[in-house]
Amino acid sequence: MHKRKEIRKFVSELLATAVDVGTRIYPHRPDPVFQVELPAVLIDFGIEVTDHEETAPRIYNRKMPLIIDVQSVFTLESVEETFDKYLTQIENALVRDREMGGLVFEVSLLSISQLQINPEGDIPVGGQRLIFEIEYESPIPLDSNDFGDFKTAATTWKNENGVLLVTEIETLNS
Repeated sequence: MHKRKEIRKFVSELLATAVDVGTRIYPHRPDPVFQVELPAVLIDFGIEVTDHEETAPRIYNRKMPLIIDVQSVFTLESVEETFDKYLTQIENALVRDREMGGLVFEVSLLSISQLQINPEGDIPVGGQRLIFEIEYESPIPLDSNDFGDFKTAATTWKNENGVLLVTEIETLNS
């Protein structure tokens, strides 16, 4: 399982217990949320930036935006209180375990959007977005058929006198 999938699962489970929206936590939901499903929290990732270390095996250093959208109905008298409650619950949950149980190096809040209100309809509906940055590392992804049980490596070369030399290492991936 790739770390992105593990992170998405961790965030979903964490927010399910921390945010007062019942079971309406949606990781990577491409469909619109209907009014009967509100309040809801939608979890997604933005564009991931990677860099790597020149090591064997290669390790990718990754930075990825975690995008959390909160959508809810509200009354005009309680609009700020409604969204402040949800945003505070999300921030507090992610700040308590900034390393996500050891999955990442750190989670930090980058921005909170302005409240967006949909003026259409009989009942006011709004949304607000939090963007966190997640820093983590992962090894180069290997296909399950690639080197998964790789235990031995051998190198062959000729020295300056033309003598064939062989080195065998048997302690890999143990």
